[in-house]
Amino acid sequence: MKFLSNLGQEHNVIQYPELNHVCLLLGAFHSVMNLLDTIGSIMSASGEQEILELIYAEKTVSHILSGKAYSRAVHAHLMIDYFLNALLLEKKLITADSTGSFPLHIEGISASLLVFASTGHFNYTMAAYLHLQNMIKLEKTHPDIFVKFMKRGHVVRRKEKKWSGIAADLLIELSLLGQSASDFVYFFQNKRRLSGCQQEKKRV
Repeated sequence: MKFLSNLGQEHNVIQYPELNHVCLLLGAFHSVMNLLDTIGSIMSASGEQEILELIYAEKTVSHILSGKAYSRAVHAHLMIDYFLNALLLEKKLITADSTGSFPLHIEGISASLLVFASTGHFNYTMAAYLHLQNMIKLEKTHPDIFVKFMKRGHVVRRKEKKWSGIAADLLIELSLLGQSASDFVYFFQNKRRLSGCQQEKKRV
């Protein structure tokens, strides 16, 4: 490092003219190693070590976090990055339903295709692909439905609030599990009350 420091000084270039023809290239290999060590230090209390110890031996993890086990460190960080991206996609899809954002729904499903395919969910990959094809053409094929979807109509809403949306298939699952739909959707509550009033009228 002292040599690099001296090399950067102008008077040394004049004193050693042969240095004018020298171009130092910082090696990417050692740069990545130092970066991996930096990541290990920053993430030291994040639980990353505990997660990696579920896969690698304890001593191996210490070398991974220090960047010394280069190949395993790169693989481990790429694996964590993959999982984090999958979690971000999950968050995007949940947010799309909760807020009723149809464009965000399309974006989330589109980004999930690679994850579905790479993890062996081939049937759902095909279903999601066909779904995207239909949704992309929806404005032309079914403009009335497209307008409703853009107005948060692709989800069921519990209340007229931003974060009150719920996916239709989730509502079906909850119903099949024996939970009353009226606990989740506000207009089901109104329907139930209306039904009760009609029964009271018949009794009278």
